[in-house]
Amino acid sequence: ALRRTRFNPAYPNRLLWVEIEILRRMDLPSRANRDLWYSHEVKVSPLTWMRSIFTEINNGRNSGFTIPEIIHIILSHPILNHEHVKLQIIDTKGIDQTSERADIGRHFDNPRTLVVLCSRFKSAPDPILQSLLQRAQAEGVPDVGERSLVLVLPQHSEALSMKDQNGSLATDHEEGYDIKREQVEAELGRLKLTEVPVVFFNAMSDEPMSARRDLIAAIERIRERKAKRIEQLAEAVSRLKSNREEEEVKAVLTSAMRRVAIWVKRHADLGRVSDRLHRSLISSVESAHARSVWASTRRRGKWYSLDYYYQIGRGARTVAAKHVQSRVKDLEANVGNAMEDDNFSQAHDLLQEVLHLVRREVQALLHTVESTAQARYRTVLENDASFWGTCESRWGLGGGYRSDIVSLSDDWFSGHSGINEEINDSIVSNWTKIVNRVQELIREVAPEALGSKSEL
Repeated sequence: ALRRTRFNPAYPNRLLWVEIEILRRMDLPSRANRDLWYSHEVKVSPLTWMRSIFTEINNGRNSGFTIPEIIHIILSHPILNHEHVKLQIIDTKGIDQTSERADIGRHFDNPRTLVVLCSRFKSAPDPILQSLLQRAQAEGVPDVGERSLVLVLPQHSEALSMKDQNGSLATDHEEGYDIKREQVEAELGRLKLTEVPVVFFNAMSDEPMSARRDLIAAIERIRERKAKRIEQLAEAVSRLKSNREEEEVKAVLTSAMRRVAIWVKRHADLGRVSDRLHRSLISSVESAHARSVWASTRRRGKWYSLDYYYQIGRGARTVAAKHVQSRVKDLEANVGNAMEDDNFSQAHDLLQEVLHLVRREVQALLHTVESTAQARYRTVLENDASFWGTCESRWGLGGGYRSDIVSLSDDWFSGHSGINEEINDSIVSNWTKIVNRVQELIREVAPEALGSKSEL
């Protein structure tokens, strides 16, 4: 349309004229609406009206609204009705290219969120879905399997095309779902996520209430686990207070805590961490669409599908998780062995509390490292006009654009290795704080377990 518009000579710079003409046609001053409510005077049903209005606004075709970053939908009745809990449904932007986005990652971090991962039927579980789960695991996100659910969305008669082990076709949709569920669960088992529920829903033929019940049940399981944990903690504190003065109990606690003290001695020194924190970012740039890379460089690293600061933060978190998670697993193994020993029955609650303490502190460490890395690099990188100008100017000069941005970015981070070392050192220091906190707990309940300073 702009090609057919006569160029206005009042603007000597043709590019400037094009930008002004685009802004004029967008007519942003008139797109000032922020909300719209259904009226009973409308001749269509509320849901039909909502579907139409949502599509118009989301695609920028409603002259009263700009293209939104987020849309809030308020209904007169809840979609997922729960007797005691008010639930909020958040639908993220579809994954077209990269799954490594802040708006998706933050939901894995929220312990009050059930992450519902949708998948096509034939490819379930979709590779990008597996990538999301693997990334969350690598970043040390707790309870990934317990707070995730795979929602498989069959279309038409896809379920009827499934064959069992004998090569016989499914006789009905439910049998097709069962065959496919076995395949999906096997693939999730390969990722060590056997606890992830798999739910099927065909919007054209299945009863919606069934899928709703499955979602509510998954949410209830999260709540039940949290409630059980609180009850166990309260009981453990009560028993510990009433029994800690008995000599027999003290001997058992000392013996159990000696195991923990040995773990402290073995893992107190994290060693030197020297990983390249921007490796995750470089990988994301390499896999992103060239236009997404360009969009990010034009905004000094801030674009929804390629956010430099989000990627560097998650990269730092992944590095931290790699170094500390193996040590946590060793503690889990030691506590697990003690929990199976009846001789330590009176110390089971205390051992569980030690394990929960370390898990909580490790999660705090991961969040601290992530936010610190984001803040430190943002301060320097976002204000480097020369770097961003060089990246932006490379666009339109022929093939190899993305490779050049990878090279430029890698060089920039290599030139600011001091920040990298600073974050790596913070991982070590924060781990030392966790170990010291465990030693303090041992000292409070069973100081004899620590032995002499020369022993530990």
